[in-house]
Amino acid sequence: MSREDRLKNANDLINVISATGRKFFSYQDGVSHFVIGKGNRVSWHDAYTGKQYHPEQPRARRSHEGGTLQSLISQLQRYIVHGDLLPPLIFGPWPMDFCNGDLWGYGADMETVRRNARALGVMPVV
Repeated sequence: MSREDRLKNANDLINVISATGRKFFSYQDGVSHFVIGKGNRVSWHDAYTGKQYHPEQPRARRSHEGGTLQSLISQLQRYIVHGDLLPPLIFGPWPMDFCNGDLWGYGADMETVRRNARALGVMPVV
């Protein structure tokens, strides 16, 4: 699979995340997404700030997203560039004693995210 195919798959997963649950990455002006930036590097376009940055930049220069979403952005960037799949349990399910089993607050919609991540080939089928 080419880098462009992986970029499309990662953005398709971001679209699923932005359309379900708490609608992370979705803002009035659109949805955050990956782009091919300066120097042919994979960059992140933050729809909230309108800024583009490289996911490996120091946190102070990144988007406004919290640590969990920043980690996902970095992992997806590694998937696009190197083909590294996301960890199998990145979208849960989590034990009930950990955030009542719902780390993201997505409820039943997290199964939609997991199913799409596997179907897109971004996460291994377990």
